[in-house]
Amino acid sequence: GQSLNEPDWFHIKPHEIVKDFANPKMKEALEKELFSNDYDVVQYEYLQMAYLINIVKKYNTASVFTEIEVQSRKLWRDMLHASFLEKLDYFYRWMVMVNFENSICSRFDAVVALTKEDARYIQQYNPKLDVRTSPMGIDISFFLPHSMQAERQSLLFVGYFRHPPNVDAMIHFSKDILPLIRKKYPDVKLYIVGGEIPREIQQLSFDNNVVVTGWVDDLRPYYEKATIFIAPIRLGAGMRGKILEAWAMKKPIVSSSVAAEGYHCENGREIFIADEPTMFADAVIQLLGDERLREKIAENGYLRARSEYAWSKIAQQYEELYYHLLNS
Repeated sequence: GQSLNEPDWFHIKPHEIVKDFANPKMKEALEKELFSNDYDVVQYEYLQMAYLINIVKKYNTASVFTEIEVQSRKLWRDMLHASFLEKLDYFYRWMVMVNFENSICSRFDAVVALTKEDARYIQQYNPKLDVRTSPMGIDISFFLPHSMQAERQSLLFVGYFRHPPNVDAMIHFSKDILPLIRKKYPDVKLYIVGGEIPREIQQLSFDNNVVVTGWVDDLRPYYEKATIFIAPIRLGAGMRGKILEAWAMKKPIVSSSVAAEGYHCENGREIFIADEPTMFADAVIQLLGDERLREKIAENGYLRARSEYAWSKIAQQYEELYYHLLNS
């Protein structure tokens, strides 16, 4: 499936991108679609799909690449939390990924990053790139607050657990933060919801007050019952859609600065942001003990989600980009 001909300083392409995701059937399907129909714009999502850019170059078609998660920036953060020997491996993988990512981005007519931080990171390696910023959106007609009474002392985390930052977040929270919360609220309940649960996460359910659900058909009942939504994420890049879901469901959030990246929010207004375990636990404890504060934070987040992140607003930004590319 490797169809890339651009220079490769290290004579190797990222294993996690090309080998795991380069499916010849996807290549054939895209080639057939572009040959059979006349498209004005082709938009790629994720670096895992962007390797197929060579196919579009055969046609008179504008191309847009949305960097949902900047992979080299993610690897850099992984390296910061790794042991010394692991750092050497991560640094090599980071160099390979930076080269690969920059080569890919330079072939598109426009690149879209979800956050300003991601956009700055991409452009520092190639200032000539046309990099736009457009955030993630939320379906405000689907994720709606309900009058259902939340449980008295319950925390919720939602994530796809094939994604390593979600695994790290729950291991970190259960080991370093949850015990601090239980000094004040010993019966606090934790819901961990999401698919592809690995063994180390499943083992957390040995605690009677930790519920690991695995895949669920509908996330909304879990948001409804939660007192507080938590996002103690330390790794990765891009925006976390779980923040928007919790806001739209009118839930107070305690988040790390990494998880809150890209959102126009103020600590203590729409969200509580804390990175150090004691401060994160203190924020949760404060919210558990203050219903009025929970309602205020939740209301502010809800209004922010509806005013700035409805999909209709995000779609308008992309429409303007498409017209720009076609007119130029």
